[in-house]
Amino acid sequence: KQTLGKSPHSYLLDRRLGRARDLLRDPTRSLSDIALACGFASQAHMATVFKQRLGVSPSGLRRT
Repeated sequence: KQTLGKSPHSYLLDRRLGRARDLLRDPTRSLSDIALACGFASQAHMATVFKQRLGVSPSGLRRT
């Protein structure tokens, strides 16, 4: 925590979200496949974390 300035869980979620954002650029990949590839338990869990941390849903981010 001292090294990263955040908790290990928070760091892990940030890394997962970063990977998910990269994968969202591929319109052929489904949101559920992206969620599982990034280590989220489900698409719903990924969507919840996206909204909490980024203020937008994965599908909303994909549209922009």
